[in-house]
Amino acid sequence: VHNILGDTANRTLTIGAQGINHFSGGLTIGSATDLQKVDVILATGQKWNSARGGGSGSAQALFINNNVTLADGLGAQTLELSGTNTGTYINGIIGNGTGSTLSIVKTGAGIWALNGVNTYSGTTQINEGGLRLGAAGLVPSSISVATGATLGFRVNGGMTSAEMATYISGSNFSTGSFIALDTSNGGGSYDGNYNAPQRLLKTGGNNLILTGTINATAGLGVNEGGLVLAAPSLVTGNISVATNASLIVRGGGSGFNAAQIEALRASASLTFAGTSYFGISAFNGDFAYGGVIPDSGTTRFTKQEANTLFLTGQNTYTGGTQIAGGTLSVSDIKNGGVASQMGASSNVANGIIFAGGRLQYTGAGATTNRLFNLTASSTLEASGTGALVFNNTGTITAENGSRTLNLTGYNTDDNQMGLNLANVTTGTNITSIVKNGSGKWILSGNNTHTGNTTVRGGTLVLDYSGGKNPISATGAVTLQSGILEVRGSGPETIST
Repeated sequence: VHNILGDTANRTLTIGAQGINHFSGGLTIGSATDLQKVDVILATGQKWNSARGGGSGSAQALFINNNVTLADGLGAQTLELSGTNTGTYINGIIGNGTGSTLSIVKTGAGIWALNGVNTYSGTTQINEGGLRLGAAGLVPSSISVATGATLGFRVNGGMTSAEMATYISGSNFSTGSFIALDTSNGGGSYDGNYNAPQRLLKTGGNNLILTGTINATAGLGVNEGGLVLAAPSLVTGNISVATNASLIVRGGGSGFNAAQIEALRASASLTFAGTSYFGISAFNGDFAYGGVIPDSGTTRFTKQEANTLFLTGQNTYTGGTQIAGGTLSVSDIKNGGVASQMGASSNVANGIIFAGGRLQYTGAGATTNRLFNLTASSTLEASGTGALVFNNTGTITAENGSRTLNLTGYNTDDNQMGLNLANVTTGTNITSIVKNGSGKWILSGNNTHTGNTTVRGGTLVLDYSGGKNPISATGAVTLQSGILEVRGSGPETIST
């Protein structure tokens, strides 16, 4: 990664006909910080090529943080933005000096984001890949989009729905071109009324909440992140959900009722690819869904947003369950491969994905051989009339970064965690355990996590019987409140 910054004063960088030929590795020019700004002056028309050697993401991107201006007296000149990187941006204002007219041509498969209120007076031609606008400024009629190319709009901190509508209706689109609503800079909402012949794409890794209407005669593609439907009947046209992307409906209140959810899932106009996600949100308040979520191959179920979703049907989906926000409450968890309120996924680690939410068990007792993946700090609650037992001795999957598994609930039976609670790697990427709530949990696995194990309420049992090792040799146990019980002979030092 390389940086070109002002040292003790803001600077100007003049670039000639050779342009920028960025091969690989991150390159940042300028900064939002005063005395480190670098404005770019174009001495002539030129080509900027980002990640010519391939690659995408910030580690391979070209970032221009300040203004870009075509010098005075140069007449009509073109800045060609090219390359394969999908994360390159220009944050400053792109303009032209007196006696000069700057046009922009977008080529190459990558995506360039123009986030400033641009003032250049020439045209904008998107021939290949994507060009994403983060602010209004250009005259919409000066923009042309070729077949296969995409004009995108930054939703979060970018353009309003009304501004997007002006550009969608006023720009020039060839048959087979695309329009994208992008949430790469954070989640946002779209309350406009989309009615265009171009296929609409949802891009960017965060959620887009749809409260307006979409009449997508060429279809709606959820390519990245999540699309949240705030109410039924908002979308007319086919919806396709790509691998790792999500379609989420808000249940209850002004959102979907159970019959409307079932009708949407059964619709031939809705398709899921690979390990995509279908979700039900309880954003409007706690919501119970008793319908059967059917099997769609590797498509997963996701619980997102706040409040509690109660699943009461015997669901047959096999793709796994992700809990990413709020609480998912069930009274039934069976072994992998058996239909239950948690679906019928196998006992592989991705059968349950803890991604920042809470799984609440309220049943009369259950034993399951399901494993889980801990991708973010999450909570497992045992609040039924009988114990919840995870009896698989396999190892959980934990992605990069430190995280905490909170074991809680008010059930005082022998709720048991037999899995190997592990780090993803050594160093700072550790897994920690916190026991809170008035209930009881037993750690009975051969755990290798090196983060702290902390008791803040109720009872935590460390079961060393039969040669088990619930706390690794380098782990630490802290008793802040509640009861810590040790079964068998353990080597641990306990601090209080």
